[in-house]
Amino acid sequence: MAEKNYTFIDFKKPEKEGQLPFGAVIAYTTRDVVVRETNSGKLVAKTCLALNNVSRHLNYVLGTDFSDDQEVIFVELTAWEETARQLERVPKGSQICVTGFLGIEEFKNRRGEIQRSLNLTISRFRVLRWKNQNQRPNQYQNTQPNDLDPDFVDLDDDDLPF
Repeated sequence: MAEKNYTFIDFKKPEKEGQLPFGAVIAYTTRDVVVRETNSGKLVAKTCLALNNVSRHLNYVLGTDFSDDQEVIFVELTAWEETARQLERVPKGSQICVTGFLGIEEFKNRRGEIQRSLNLTISRFRVLRWKNQNQRPNQYQNTQPNDLDPDFVDLDDDDLPF
């Protein structure tokens, strides 16, 4: 039997209706980042992540009906302003950790059918593994681990109870 590949994903189910789930995901980018400027002059960056074997968690958090045997679910990433500038440097195939708000967008396709798309609006991100380690920009420093989580505590091995 083949071993399944899982994506780390953790989103908190909203306490109030109308709120978006906030959480984190670690996954690989599936395409190069596209950055553009809106009519109002704001930068926006878009790319996509492939999430493996996360349908049960998404169904719980979002109330969706993804099939339990749907192995890969794609989520569109959106970043704004300075985060968009930083995300632009991340090549397709890089592993990133992202925190942000997860939502569902509905739209009509060319045939008039209603389609759904998952969208994660990035609050912060960090590149964990660059597609090509030699391409890593020296000046690129997006976030430190404690920026991803305000409750993050950096511990030495001596501080651990085991």
